[in-house]
Amino acid sequence: MDNPEFRFAVQRPAAEIDLAWAALLYARDAYPDLDPVLYLNQLDKWAADLQPHIAASIDPITALNRFLFDDLRFDVWQDRSQPVVELWSLIAGVGEQRLQERIHSEQCRKQ
Repeated sequence: MDNPEFRFAVQRPAAEIDLAWAALLYARDAYPDLDPVLYLNQLDKWAADLQPHIAASIDPITALNRFLFDDLRFDVWQDRSQPVVELWSLIAGVGEQRLQERIHSEQCRKQ
């Protein structure tokens, strides 16, 4: 699968890779009509909504879990045919190894 935007996004030191952007570009292989900007805007909104919960909590992981699973009603077993669910799975670690392997492969190609 040839994905020049993904390749460009990951051909940099690991600390400089925008993981959400790279994951969205990677997801375009399966969802060619996916609009990364739309999903990045949604992630930014969720981050802004989550910030006060994290700031007020002594346990940020619990605050994050409440936000995702209670407020947003994420369900790890819901229909995975939607791109946002696949993106969440990727970011949450289900596909992280595959993404990391793809990033490594693209970085090696650069050298």
